[in-house]
Amino acid sequence: MESTHNKEKNVFKTHNNKKPSGAQYRKRKAEKEGKKVAHVLSDTSTSDEEDGIVSVGNVHYDEKGIDNENDDGQDGDVKKQQSITQTVLNGNGFNKWKNLTEALKIHESSKSHRIAYQLWIETEIRMKAGETIDKQEQKLIEKDSLRWRSVLERLMNITLYLATNNMAFRGSSDKLYAVNNGKFLGLVQLLAKFDPIMLNHVTLALKGDISDHYCGKTIQNEMIDIMASKVSNIIISKALKRTYYSIIADCTPDVSHKEQLSFTIRIVNISEYPIKINEHFLGFFNVNNTTGLGLTEIIIGALKDFGLNISFC
Repeated sequence: MESTHNKEKNVFKTHNNKKPSGAQYRKRKAEKEGKKVAHVLSDTSTSDEEDGIVSVGNVHYDEKGIDNENDDGQDGDVKKQQSITQTVLNGNGFNKWKNLTEALKIHESSKSHRIAYQLWIETEIRMKAGETIDKQEQKLIEKDSLRWRSVLERLMNITLYLATNNMAFRGSSDKLYAVNNGKFLGLVQLLAKFDPIMLNHVTLALKGDISDHYCGKTIQNEMIDIMASKVSNIIISKALKRTYYSIIADCTPDVSHKEQLSFTIRIVNISEYPIKINEHFLGFFNVNNTTGLGLTEIIIGALKDFGLNISFC
């Protein structure tokens, strides 16, 4: 009896010392890692016995793991990865700071993180090389943007020409190729006869293929305001460089019998020889109070708006 018992004991011992197979090794390793994470984050963990999913805070991973390795040993770069359906990085946040390191390790080794990182690198390379899937659409967008820049450049030059020569923009009609539609639209029509870009723009506008043709009264006023602001900034920058300046203000009623104050500054131009004194008109201001106090308030307010120090006046 004792001999038989010793034989069975030796057989059992020999069986226990047998080296585990690859599948058994991976299974035991996954179980150890699962127990380790569950122990570290046990205060925020819940388990689902039916699905075999362990939820750690906002992190969910499969305790069984995902074996991405084939039986023949291929794809052995990643032996085992946890399946993270929602991590703390894209969930509700993380408040267990003592366990943050373990949570980040889980996320970093997850399949979703590796795939996202790979896609990010591939997209970055393709964008630098200009080989994204929407390459053709991007080319069309750039082509259309270039066309609109060319159209606006021509419209801005028409606006600059009329404003420089103190000419009226509008007529009795705001339609292209209508009688008495003004100098602005007249120059657009003239330019369309010789310029293919403007001809294409006018053709699309007449057909209704574009909703905004940028030839109306609103865009005309906006372009005038943009140019006026640019000119004013240049004049003010010159005045600030010269430090000292003087102002000329005069009131006159307009056609609607409203009093308006013309505001002009004089600065010394020392960049040219002989030295010159230049006068620059900056705008009109409505006057409701023509007394000395009322005019003083308007002038001081104008200087503040232009950023000029009255101490150097």
